[in-house]
Order: sequence, then C-alpha cells, then structure tokens
Amino acid sequence: AVSFLNEEGLEWWELTKMNTDVNIATFQNFCDEMLAYFEPINRELNARKYLNGLKQMGAFTQVSDYNKEFIKYILQVPNMSKDESIFHYCNGLKNKIRVEIERAQPSNLQNAMKIADRMDSLYRGGPSFSSNDYDPMELGYIPFNPDQYNDNNRNRQSRFNKFLSDVEKQKLRKENKCFVCKKEGCRAYKHKTKK
Repeated sequence: AVSFLNEEGLEWWELTKMNTDVNIATFQNFCDEMLAYFEPINRELNARKYLNGLKQMGAFTQVSDYNKEFIKYILQVPNMSKDESIFHYCNGLKNKIRVEIERAQPSNLQNAMKIADRMDSLYRGGPSFSSNDYDPMELGYIPFNPDQYNDNNRNRQSRFNKFLSDVEKQKLRKENKCFVCKKEGCRAYKHKTKK
C-alpha cells in the first residue's frame, strides 16, 4: 500500500514511521491511521450542512448532475437514515419533480433518484424553445425567411433573435457584436422599431 502513496501520502508515512506511539501491525491499522490524519475535522457535519443547502439549480440544473453531487456528499454521512436521506434529496429538487417523487413514495434513495431522473428527462424531452427546429402546428413555430421581409421587418425579427441559431449567438457574443447589424460594440436593443 505504501508503494502507491505519493506527495502528501509519503510525507504522512514518513511522519508515522518516526512516531513511536503509532503501531501499524495490520492493514486495518494502516487504514485507520491514514483516515485519522487526512479526514477533515467535522466531515460529517459539513456534509450534512452542504446537503441541506444543495439545490437543483446552477451547475446542477439537470437531475443527473444533482444526483452525482448528492451521492458524493451523502456517502460522507454513513449513519443517515433512509427516510432522512430521501427527505434531504427531495428538499433540493425543483417543485414539480419533488411532487412526483412524493406522490410515488419511493422505498429508498435509489428509487427516488430513478424517478427524479425519469421525470427530468420527460420534462426536458419537449422541443427546445431556443431553436428553430419546430414542426408546423407546434407552439413556437414561426416560419422565417429573411429574404421576404424588408429591412425594417428584418430588424424587428432579429431583435427577438428568431433567425439566429444558438451557435451564431454565441459567436456574436464572443466577438462583442450586435445580433441585428452585426457591428462590433452595438447592441440589439438600440435598434428601435417604427410603429
């Protein structure tokens, strides 16, 4: 096991060898001493506090990302009961997903995670309102052909970004260019439409 240690691990081993009070006769002693040295103080309390504040938002908007983060910290609280773990898990979810889990009454945390992941994929499975890939008769379908509009209408439509793809928008943002006139430093809100 010592041959796999590096940097801080090797430093710990050298200190342990110099300490005559420490007896490492078995592999279990080795593991216990190593955990005692490297494990953060109040690890369980800190993990509980983090779980209490963890929400399905920001970097964890998707349930799969939220699940990974939740598992990482729930493993640091080994004595948490089944009901308490489900409560903390549901407490951080968005309302519509939390309601579905509470309605299903899962028997354990794994089942709750599966239900949440399934519901999240169903909610996200619809058309993305940031794209123009709608079929006719779908909500959000607006056929747009820039050639059929005059300059005034083209400016009005581009102000609402109906014919720019997400890739084009990102490129224009990086280059600090306007969505309407494509000029550097200009902003789309400056292009007012005439009534």
